[in-house]
Amino acid sequence: MQVLERSDAEREARPSTPIHWSKRPGLIAGSLLLIYVLLAMLVDVNGHLASDTGGKIGSVEAFSESGSFDLGYWFEEVDPVGRFFPFFSTVQTADGTWINSTTLIMLIPAGFLWSLGGARAILLLPMLGSLLAAFAGRRLHQRLQPGSDGSASMWLIGLASPATVYALTFWEHSFGLGLMLLGITFVLDSCDQDADARSALMAGLAFGAAATMRQEALVYGFTSGLSIVAVWAIRGRWRQLVARSGAFSAGAIALVAANAALEIAFLDTSLRTARAGATFGSTGGVGATRVVDTIGSTLVALASRNTISWVISALLIGSMIALAIAVWKRPPATRQQRIAIGAVILAWAMWLWLLTLVGLVAVPGSAVAAPLSIFGIVGALSTKRWRLPLIVGVLLPVPLIMMTAFIGFGFAQWGGRYHLASTAVLVVMGFIWLSIKNPLALRVMLACTVLVTAAGAAFLIQRTNSVGDTVRQFEETTASETVVVWRDPLVAREFAETARGRNWLSAPQPEDQSELSRLLRSQGVASFLWIAPPDFEDGFVGFTPEGVQSELDHFGHEVILMVAQG
Repeated sequence: MQVLERSDAEREARPSTPIHWSKRPGLIAGSLLLIYVLLAMLVDVNGHLASDTGGKIGSVEAFSESGSFDLGYWFEEVDPVGRFFPFFSTVQTADGTWINSTTLIMLIPAGFLWSLGGARAILLLPMLGSLLAAFAGRRLHQRLQPGSDGSASMWLIGLASPATVYALTFWEHSFGLGLMLLGITFVLDSCDQDADARSALMAGLAFGAAATMRQEALVYGFTSGLSIVAVWAIRGRWRQLVARSGAFSAGAIALVAANAALEIAFLDTSLRTARAGATFGSTGGVGATRVVDTIGSTLVALASRNTISWVISALLIGSMIALAIAVWKRPPATRQQRIAIGAVILAWAMWLWLLTLVGLVAVPGSAVAAPLSIFGIVGALSTKRWRLPLIVGVLLPVPLIMMTAFIGFGFAQWGGRYHLASTAVLVVMGFIWLSIKNPLALRVMLACTVLVTAAGAAFLIQRTNSVGDTVRQFEETTASETVVVWRDPLVAREFAETARGRNWLSAPQPEDQSELSRLLRSQGVASFLWIAPPDFEDGFVGFTPEGVQSELDHFGHEVILMVAQG
């Protein structure tokens, strides 16, 4: 007892080193949130990062005003199946609700936030999602580098990764990322020799919650559960295998079932179940398109399929791979590493110069939007204790995600949005590995990371303001009772908040336009506004164009007055 007392006294007398504010998780979270809020003040809430967001916000606004997510459909009596509904991917639920969303779990709290502060207030939800991702990155860092406080990765994920961009738009990506990354850390915990079943339960709960928002969470959950089974089977610990896999499954199933019950209570149907069936029903289909999407969402530096985009992508990826290999195989400060660092700087300078020429565009490839991910791959291959995180977080889920993801949208995203969790795992690994192997290379790559993230935030701000101006212009110059027909229901969905209470339709194919002509004439519609790209040959019968009324500048579409003949 005397020895214990002396030890306590000595410990209390020993001067303690105060923890710098930049390493305190609460202060980091507060700083990140403040930065998000300041950036969000530059975002135009009438514009969005992608078309999906417009439809969801329209549903949120409807819920806030009426307690129902119903967007309404003025043409429903004539078109009960919604063939000509103006927005892409709108469904009519069993209770008759016309809803444009993939999940309710974010729309419900967003409806209450909307009542408090409108469209800007609901951005608090994606901001909180990115904060969750930052905390999960800190937790992963602590696990990969025992003894570290993980604060560097919290800053990195929160402020210099795709999570930063997704914090500024009303989408489920940030929360999905945070939950899946947190789930991966709990899976790693559950594979420890001395761990109990609680970590597996927490992992299941995290992936179950993520699956209520993001479809790829089902893949991450499946591969994570498979990893738990494989690890304990290899060890021959069957009791632990049953306990952990059972706890994991129970947590995941409980939240997925609870979400389905919530959706049925509100809509008499489950949106997530229907979406899962549609997604996995198309697994492996349209091979060439899927391959291009995979390349786009992992390696492409600019949202374009032209030659310049492929060349700059090859230069960026090639220079970073060369630097990663040079750091891996040689001691620091060698000539090869200095040359590789110079090549990286030159490639990124060319990328920045190209942006000044073509303007701000999306960066779909995760290896460019989060350049430390390439170093994470090399670091994991060269660090034995990182093999399991690499397998669980990247090697197992990513191929399956690419096989099951919706196709045709590989370039219409920021930073590989279907595998953000895998990217975050690699970013943390890449940061730790470079900080140990070559601090100079780390500083260069951090500068590149901050540069591309700043470009992402600037792109989002520019796009939302451009779309917002177009939306307001069209709203102010078009009467609510005017019949408007859109050639592209994806573009129409950008205007979803504006469209409520208006007479809008869409007719993307010539056969749709022909049939809609008949229906409009039967309803006594003498004219309508047709919105389509210039020189588009429409299929309307009995209506003739009477000139261009205006243009939707951001989308490159014309507003054409169509008048009934005779």
